[in-house]
Amino acid sequence: MKKLLHREIKRLLTIINREQRLRQQLEDEN
Repeated sequence: MKKLLHREIKRLLTIINREQRLRQQLEDEN
């Protein structure tokens, strides 16, 4: 159970990082 939760959190963090990077690129283009 704990292991699964840990994996979920890691996945979410990865998605969030990707979001922030994409947003940063958009801001850089403007």
